[in-house]
Amino acid sequence: MPKQFPVAFRKRALRRLAEARQQEQYETEWAAICAVASRVGVNSETLRKWLRRSEVDAGTPAGCDHGGAGGDSSAEEGEP
Repeated sequence: MPKQFPVAFRKRALRRLAEARQQEQYETEWAAICAVASRVGVNSETLRKWLRRSEVDAGTPAGCDHGGAGGDSSAEEGEP
């Protein structure tokens, strides 16, 4: 069964991640996630999921710059 982390712990880990990304210590987001995850003692993928969940909860999911999940609807309708 997965280990449950307290909400306060998750928030603290996300805050540390945000600080690391703000200081531009790392070339990529994944590098920052890996470094912070090892410091706080969680799996990198766990921290990445917490980050994505917090972005969705805040209404700003990363990588969602289009209006719908279907993509270009004109291509589906056969329009040139």
